[in-house]
Amino acid sequence: MISIKSKKLPLYEVITKEFLKARIAENLNQHEIAEYIRKTNGGTCSQATVNGYFKKFGLSPDRVTSKLQRGIDIEEVREQYQLLKPYEFTEPIKRIDRETTDFFYEDLVLLISDLQIGALDTDDGFDPVPEETVANYVDTMLTNLLEYINDEDVRVKNMHIFLLGDIVDGEFVYPAQKTINMSSQLRTAIRMVMRIVETCKTFADNVHLYSVHGNHGRVSFKSHRVTNWDNAVADALNIIYEYDPKVHFILENHDTVKIVKIGKWRYLYSHGHLIQGMVDRNKLKAKTQDWYFSIGEFDASLFGHWHTVHLFDINGKPALVNGCAYKSEYIRKQIGGIETLGMVLFRPNENRPIDNIRLLEVE
Repeated sequence: MISIKSKKLPLYEVITKEFLKARIAENLNQHEIAEYIRKTNGGTCSQATVNGYFKKFGLSPDRVTSKLQRGIDIEEVREQYQLLKPYEFTEPIKRIDRETTDFFYEDLVLLISDLQIGALDTDDGFDPVPEETVANYVDTMLTNLLEYINDEDVRVKNMHIFLLGDIVDGEFVYPAQKTINMSSQLRTAIRMVMRIVETCKTFADNVHLYSVHGNHGRVSFKSHRVTNWDNAVADALNIIYEYDPKVHFILENHDTVKIVKIGKWRYLYSHGHLIQGMVDRNKLKAKTQDWYFSIGEFDASLFGHWHTVHLFDINGKPALVNGCAYKSEYIRKQIGGIETLGMVLFRPNENRPIDNIRLLEVE
């Protein structure tokens, strides 16, 4: 007697809403449903596929099937993984007690970009162990920031930190990249930004974080542009500070160009690699005009990418380019000078969205 095997049906014909309801009634979880389908229909079917159909039909299983669905205990993770702990101060920095002061800065803005953790160029070439170098950069920058706050004898109501891309260097995309493993790059980057945030919390009532990705952290040239290690850093920080009442992460999406309102002013912010040419005023003008009409109106724009501080006035709207920490002989030749080793701090006022600019050196 010849046995004729039944023809395997497409999954979309098997996994119907009624089918899933029947399996839920049998108290099967997603993994068990996938196994049931493989046995009865043949072929392959994964738990992820079943989860996708649950989402498609708006169903929720009666039984949760993974630790992720039950939720993650952030405090437990903090204790187990050093990457969720900010850097300690290398030296105690004297702070002025500001509880009694009534003098506030409504908004203060700090730009962070082009640290390129993983390929820090030193006098001896590429830094094979960047964490100590980055910690020193961050400590120097924060010391300058705290000295500024102390000198001004002021409390800040809203501290705004823009992560403007190339926080990590990535690997295997550009020929000159030093392939320090991404785990080390990510761990260092997350701890570095936490170090900055935790310091700002000592003098600011609220800390607001904004993020866009750069060009160095790309996973590959063939991948989608948002598949970027800078975004992985932002996602991790978003989870870490999810329940911190003083920290507000503005992370609605991973668009390359974004606009945010601070006080009365609207700021466009992007890494800057979409503008061809190194700090080319005409190209910057053309691109910002294009964004103004295609993305939305803004009062000022903020960029990284060029490793040197510039302030342009584009049709009466200021465009500010941040400095860097990564010293690159290649970029130095392109911009015809020496890179600005530092991060930019500025304070908006009633009359101008970018004013009171100060460079926080990193070395």
